[in-house]
Amino acid sequence: MNSKRESQYFFYSSLWILAILIVCGAIFCPGFLSGFNATSILRQISYITLMAYGATVIIMLGHINVAYGSEMALIGCVSCEVMVVTGNIVLAILAALLLGALIGLFIAFIVTRFGIPSFIVTLIVSMISRGAAMVFTNSAPITNLGKYTVIGQGMVGKIPVPVFIMAMGFFIIWAIVNKTGFGRQVIAVGENVKASKASGIRVKHVIMKTYILDGVFTAVAAVVFMARMNSGIPASGESSEFDVITAVVLGGTSLTGGTGNVIGTVIGAMIVGMINNMLNLWGINYNWQSIIKGIFIMLVIIIDYSVKKQKKPIL
Repeated sequence: MNSKRESQYFFYSSLWILAILIVCGAIFCPGFLSGFNATSILRQISYITLMAYGATVIIMLGHINVAYGSEMALIGCVSCEVMVVTGNIVLAILAALLLGALIGLFIAFIVTRFGIPSFIVTLIVSMISRGAAMVFTNSAPITNLGKYTVIGQGMVGKIPVPVFIMAMGFFIIWAIVNKTGFGRQVIAVGENVKASKASGIRVKHVIMKTYILDGVFTAVAAVVFMARMNSGIPASGESSEFDVITAVVLGGTSLTGGTGNVIGTVIGAMIVGMINNMLNLWGINYNWQSIIKGIFIMLVIIIDYSVKKQKKPIL
């Protein structure tokens, strides 16, 4: 199965899953199709989707980032603290974007300079980021954010600001992936690193740019999340990386690299959001939710590798 057909397979499968979830929600969850609940789902998935945009490009590259939740906690808390200290929302946002880009650059440097797999590097970064968030805040939420909350709770006409930001992010990442030379280079590197080097692609530079882009989207997600919560929460984002990666893979971006589908990523995020929403509406215990979501993620990964194995052996 070639990369394009593989991506299409997951994309159309995701559409079917989404349709089935909508039908099941309409039948078994009272109020699931209400405008209020639909808006609530979109608000809830906004930060996951924003991180998934960056994760799409990372996974297209054949890499993986398992530090999204911890990065979001650290970046968001720093941004909130800048807001409290300065009272300037622009500075708070810029601080988040700068820190996100620096974290991405740091990960890329370690990966490219020492050849350490991205999974190991980002796992360590996750530990450092979570610890740093706790130390920075003294394990206490940052409150009194003032106008900062508009980013997470405000409206643009009848559209919630987080949803508007999510839509803007989609157009940006879609254009990068589908309409730029950089997007084509990411796919080429994800398919075959040696062939990319032989064709003149500066692989290390592509990796650097990809991780910086990923860090910036994580920063935007952090700002949106903390603003919606009306506080900087150092313990936030736990296990968010699993929702992010699931959304990306469901959308047709293979964990082994070389394919990518930004529209599919949005659909995947909607599936994740609907599952979370339905489990909450059913009143299922959080621990059971973790078990159900874990099984679902495992099935997604098994299917992804099984499909990819038809193209080439993975062992």
